[in-house]
Amino acid sequence: LNAGNVLVKVANLRLSNGGLNIDGNKQTPAAGFDGSHIHLSRLNGTFKHIAFVKDTLRANVDLTVRDRSGFELKKLKAAFRFTPQIMEFASLDLQTGKSRLGNYYAMKFADFNRDFGDYITNVTMEARFHDSKVNTEDIAYFAPELKSWNRVAQLSGHFQGTVSHFNVTNLVTKVGATTTLMGNLSMKGLPDINTTRISWSNGTLLSNQHDLATFVPMLKTVTEPNLAALGTIIYRGNFNGTVRNFTTNGILSSQLGGVKTNISMQLPRRGEPSYTGNIETSRFNIGKFLNNDQLGLADFKGKITGSSFNVEKLKTKLDGNISSIEFNDYTYTNIVTNGTFQKKYFSGEVKINAPNLNFTSDVQID
Repeated sequence: LNAGNVLVKVANLRLSNGGLNIDGNKQTPAAGFDGSHIHLSRLNGTFKHIAFVKDTLRANVDLTVRDRSGFELKKLKAAFRFTPQIMEFASLDLQTGKSRLGNYYAMKFADFNRDFGDYITNVTMEARFHDSKVNTEDIAYFAPELKSWNRVAQLSGHFQGTVSHFNVTNLVTKVGATTTLMGNLSMKGLPDINTTRISWSNGTLLSNQHDLATFVPMLKTVTEPNLAALGTIIYRGNFNGTVRNFTTNGILSSQLGGVKTNISMQLPRRGEPSYTGNIETSRFNIGKFLNNDQLGLADFKGKITGSSFNVEKLKTKLDGNISSIEFNDYTYTNIVTNGTFQKKYFSGEVKINAPNLNFTSDVQID
C-alpha cells in the first residue's frame, strides 16, 4: 500500500450521498455480506484531520452508510486508523439497525481482500465493550446461521478472536428478560453451535429452559427430565466441552432445590444421554424433575454413573449416602447405598439407620 510514498493531509472533508465499491475478485457477489465485494451507498458524513502517511490512513470520522447486503450503519463515530494489517475504531460510538457498541473495535488481517472473503475464520477482532447492546439480527448479516436467534444482548467485556474462535474476559451480558451470563468465555467452532468447544470459567449463569433453548435448540425437545420445572436457575461454576458432551462443576440453585455437581454428560443426537461424576443435592425435588409422583425431596451425596432420564430406560449406578428421600409419602433417612437402578428396579447393597428401620442387606427393590 502506497509504494509511491504519497502524502495526503486534509483538514475537513464532507461527503453527501456518496458511494464506494471494493471488489476483490470478478466473481458474482454472494448473498448477504461478502467481504470480497463491499458496495457502500448512502454514504454521508464528515472526516476531519485526515492523514495518509506511508501505509497508514487516519481520520476522525462521523458517518452513516449502507452495504449492498442491507447492513446499515446509522452512526459511526470514531478515531479511525487503517493499515494493510488493521482497521481500527477507537473512541467508538457505533449504531446499526438494532445495535449500539462502544468504545473500541478493531479488525486485524493479513490481506484485506482475501481475509474478508472468509470473515468468520480469517479476520481477528478485538473489542472492548461497555454498556453495549447487540441484536442477533445485525450479526446475522455476517453469520447467517444466527438469523433465527432473535435475541438482544446487553454486554460488557473484552473480546479477542475471530467469529469461529474467540475469548471474552470479564464478560457481563444480559440476554432477553431472564438470562444473565458473567465470567470468562472461550468458544471455538461457531457458527455450528452443536460442535463448538466452549470453556467458561469463574462463571455465573441466571436463566431458564426457554431462554437456553434459543442457544441449544435440542433442549426444546427434552421432556425427561422436566427442565422447565427448574424455573429460573442460578448456576455458579465452570463448563468445558460442547453442548452435547461436556463437564461441569459448580452449584445450581433452582425452584426444585439445590445441586452441587462435578459431572460429565453426553447428550447424543440419537440414543439416551449418559452421565458420570459426583453430585450432591439439597432438598431437591427429584420427583418433579423426573415426572414421578411417588418420589419427593431428596438429599444425596455421592457418585452417580448411568444413562437415560426416562424411567423405562434408566440405568444408573449410585454409590453414596442418601441422608433423606421421600417415597410414597414417607421419608426414609440415613441410607448408604451401592447399587444400580435399572428401569423401575434397584439392585445392590443398602444400609438404613432410620428411627423406624435399621437394615443392612443386599436387596432387589421393585
